[in-house]
Amino acid sequence: LFGQHPERSRLLHLAAHGERDALILEDGFGNGQRMAVSDLKALIAKFGAHVQFAFLNSCDSVELGDALVEVGVRHVVCTRCKVGDKASAQFTRAFYGGLFGGKSVGDAFELAVHSLRASPERAVRREAANYALLPSPHSPAGKGDHSAVFFPLVPLSSQKDKEKEQQKEAETGSAMSKPMGERDGVTSSSRGERGDRDRAG
Repeated sequence: LFGQHPERSRLLHLAAHGERDALILEDGFGNGQRMAVSDLKALIAKFGAHVQFAFLNSCDSVELGDALVEVGVRHVVCTRCKVGDKASAQFTRAFYGGLFGGKSVGDAFELAVHSLRASPERAVRREAANYALLPSPHSPAGKGDHSAVFFPLVPLSSQKDKEKEQQKEAETGSAMSKPMGERDGVTSSSRGERGDRDRAG
């Protein structure tokens, strides 16, 4: 689930069929395997210590979301009940579009909810209320703060300055790798020719 480097895993996305107290994951043979709340909590506690965000893209996943918050995941997107495939795809696309576009978790979530509310299809609009961001912004001790930005945008000017600096370093390195005579603009052949003239004189 976390690959070979779990210490690098900050974001977790799980797309699966869901029940109120479990996820139904597919094994390598196409069979469904039930992962209960306790199993998911144990997995995160053991391998997911660095996970800060989780998206439970399944039906009825709010109980699982609460469990992830309990083991220290700071931001969890989940669902309160069953959701349709069309609403799920639209919400996910809008959410990650916002997140990868430099928005905070909270702003990306609101953007995704708004995208459902603005849908021309009534069935999709009704599903906007099915999504939840845990812990609640109204939780005590600031636990509901979703202002974290995982993919901040780099200003274009800063990027250009960085590229210029890298180019300058490359040119400096190239110059330092040349023979000493070539660094000051005098080649070995030109020195030889000058020496010949001096001896001739």
